[in-house]
Amino acid sequence: LLRAVAGFSALALATIAAYLHGYRTPAEHGSIVVDLQTHLVDTMQFVILLLGAPFRWLAGSGRFGDAVGVAAGCAYLALWLGAAITVLRARGRHAAQAAAWMFATYVLATASITAAGRTLAFGVESALWSRYTTAAVWGWAALGLWVKAQPSKKVNW
Repeated sequence: LLRAVAGFSALALATIAAYLHGYRTPAEHGSIVVDLQTHLVDTMQFVILLLGAPFRWLAGSGRFGDAVGVAAGCAYLALWLGAAITVLRARGRHAAQAAAWMFATYVLATASITAAGRTLAFGVESALWSRYTTAAVWGWAALGLWVKAQPSKKVNW
C-alpha cells in the first residue's frame, strides 16, 4: 500500500510540474503571498463566503442572503472540523467516512487556494461567482455523505 501511495504521489507531482511548466502569472491576478500577508481577514472571509455560497444563492441577495451565506460557511468549517476529529480517531476503520471527509477537505483546500490568489485582485464578493459555487455544492454533498456514513450505534438483539 505504501508503494502504491508513493507511486501515485510521484505521478501527481510529475503531472502538476508538467502542467505548470512555463506558466506565467497574468499581471491582473493577485499574489498569494501578498494576499495572505496583507489581507488575511479578507481571505478568510472569502473562504467562508465561498463555502456558504450555495445557501446564499438560495436565500437571495441582500443582507439576509449574505448572513445566511456566512452562517453556512461557518457551519461548513465546524462540520468539517467535527468530521476531521471523528475520522482521525477512527484510524481508518470507516472508509466511507474517511473518503467523504477527504473530498470535503479537498474542497476546503481549493477554496483556500482560490481565496489566496483572488481576494486582493477581485475582492471578497468574487467568492460568490458561480464558478466557485459548484465546488462548494460538492463539498456540502461530501459532508452530507460523511453524516450518512456514520456507523450505526444500534444494538442488535
